[in-house]
Amino acid sequence: MNPKINELISTLMFPRENYPGNWYENSQQGVEVLKDNWKNKDIILYANSFSTVNIRSVLVSSKEINILDAERLSNLYIDEGKSWKIHNTYCENVLSDLSINPPLSGTIIENGEPLIFKRNFSHVKDYQPKFEVSQKLVHSLDLYCNEENNSYYTRDSQGRKQKIITIYDNKETDYYKNLSVVTIRKYALEKYMSLSEMSLVTRFNFLRKRFPDIILDEIQSNTYKHTDLYFTNEIKSGLASYTYGYLVNHTNITKVDLINKMKEDEDNGNKKYQSFIIKDRKSGQIIESSCDPKCTANYFTESDLPFEISPAFFNPEVLLRYKNDLERFTINERSISCSGVWYLQLYDINEEGQVFTYLKYLADLPYKEQLHWKFYNEKPKACISKRAFENDILGEFTKNDTFLQKLKQLVKQLNQNSPSWWIRRDNKLIKQVFIPYTGTTREWKDMILALDQLIFEGFDKEGLRSEINYKGRETKDRRPLNLLELTLQLYCKSEIEVNSLVAPIRKLHQLRSKMVAHSDPEEERKALNDALNNHDSLSNHFQDLVQQVYLSINNIVELLPPNNE
Repeated sequence: MNPKINELISTLMFPRENYPGNWYENSQQGVEVLKDNWKNKDIILYANSFSTVNIRSVLVSSKEINILDAERLSNLYIDEGKSWKIHNTYCENVLSDLSINPPLSGTIIENGEPLIFKRNFSHVKDYQPKFEVSQKLVHSLDLYCNEENNSYYTRDSQGRKQKIITIYDNKETDYYKNLSVVTIRKYALEKYMSLSEMSLVTRFNFLRKRFPDIILDEIQSNTYKHTDLYFTNEIKSGLASYTYGYLVNHTNITKVDLINKMKEDEDNGNKKYQSFIIKDRKSGQIIESSCDPKCTANYFTESDLPFEISPAFFNPEVLLRYKNDLERFTINERSISCSGVWYLQLYDINEEGQVFTYLKYLADLPYKEQLHWKFYNEKPKACISKRAFENDILGEFTKNDTFLQKLKQLVKQLNQNSPSWWIRRDNKLIKQVFIPYTGTTREWKDMILALDQLIFEGFDKEGLRSEINYKGRETKDRRPLNLLELTLQLYCKSEIEVNSLVAPIRKLHQLRSKMVAHSDPEEERKALNDALNNHDSLSNHFQDLVQQVYLSINNIVELLPPNNE
């Protein structure tokens, strides 16, 4: 829960140390807490703690709110358990009509819009009611639910996650300590209120008792009427108090404000562009040019401007930002996107390990993203890749899949076929394996770990044991690769062939153990030197290892049956 919200709710539930005056007489304090809450970034839509705190909010047409009876509204009961319902109408015990009743049917705000629901299916055994949020609200604000932390999110203009709605539902063994709170980010709520022309009506009850069994008799009662605020305060001197009523909050944000903000965000006329070192495809010269479309030309335009398809080259570290935040960014073999915010249509790697893309596509990036690429911009050390030349320049479709692409596709096929000896690999594991083009030890070690998690940890020990038992053999060995070798021996004639087949996977796992898991500095140094001496670069070493692992897995798939046969 937001610390600020937690502090507000705690203020209503428990007396603070050294509280000035009698806390039990001052349930009216809750009114001030709610008024102050509208100044915060998170707004309480719902709060319930037994009988101590009860806050429930609904939206009501701004035009209707001023003509509603204040006293009836202050006594309104908002039941989060009620939703849309098919209503049966009977006439003389005969069904005469069917209709759909809204959640607030029968109340003075029948056309109001509840935002929070908690339906109770009494006919479902052991059903635990859960909070639900208005789907109209969720869909309109383009929110998605993360069930792990019971919250709703959206993405900002930079593709970053923004928590909009938080549901806190603490179910204690002691019923009297239960606390449920639902909050929403204020700017999102006000946007919805403005477009729907509604105001937020918050119905509240605050009860404070020095002792649980105190009866509220012989009380002093006062009713307070203000614009958008109506409440009654009852006090039993020194022992208890009870405050109930409603508060109305309006938004000052207008539809015009929202439109102007969107126009400002979408104003491409004010978009800024960076300049990059490029190899101009028209002149063949290495020059610096802005990626502004006004400063480039295509093949069909006669001008002295560089071609928009001229490549700019970058240090491979330009990609680390995206590789390290796969929740926000999606990196495909030749494209990068950011949560629907921006899209780099084409990029590739040349023979020297440089990342390159074209001015045309750099222009599509937000200016801040252009600055990121600018930082890593460098002169070309080689031309663009053969694949890029054929596909991007000649317009020929050539499918030159790398061995890493082939390996990932093979893993996806195993996931789909689900043989008994394979543990389905999560898509996150598949996406997090890349070629370590930066050449740094850190990235290389990370990719060794990621590749081992994807492949080695995919072999199911119990599934392999099942294969062995199915063929009438027994073993007490529990090591996955040993079990894999025993399984393969059931389908191969040569033990040498089996050892050769499993060797790349064993090599991968041993390398992980040396470099990542139980690292010995001397073994780590030797493994690093071997990789560099035998392959010139860590990137080349990794690609060679991936090739060996792919060929190994591919042969294993061909040898082993998809299931026990």
